Amino acid sequence: VSSTNHRDRVNIKHGDNCGRICHSPWTMMDIVATCCDLACVPVPDHVEGESFLPILHGNNDLTRRKPIFWEHQGNRAVRLHKWKLVQRRCDSENTCDEGKGEGNDTYRWELYNMEEDRTELHDLSSQNSELVQQMARLWFDWATRNGVKSWPLNPLPEGEKDWSNLPWLW
Repeated sequence: VSSTNHRDRVNIKHGDNCGRICHSPWTMMDIVATCCDLACVPVPDHVEGESFLPILHGNNDLTRRKPIFWEHQGNRAVRLHKWKLVQRRCDSENTCDEGKGEGNDTYRWELYNMEEDRTELHDLSSQNSELVQQMARLWFDWATRNGVKSWPLNPLPEGEKDWSNLPWLW
């Protein structure tokens, strides 16, 4: 790698690009891929993120190619292009519409069009069942690859409540 090429990659453009907003979603997973891109080295196959270096160079129209996945205390989500699929964990005291998931998991997936409904008020899962199944499969494949464990991680003692799904206690 020539030093000139390396300097060009690190030289982040200013001027016309200052204050511009990129609306594509990016995540912490993308930092490793971006650092590899800055260093002019290939991104290892096991890294699931993608580089956002073109955005730093002013390409605010860049669209993410790979899905983004996450899990937090039994809540699950995947973002793929304009779609976001979420599953909020239910406990025994809360009622929720249930469906059978992978293994023994019980869930109800909700689907949102993030370009038209950023506040996630209009669940489109019933009108897009094939997309829900496809994105749920992507989530379970990611969870398997990354060793995501079912919640709670340890069985709760008899009579104890799992307070982790009450955000005002965080």
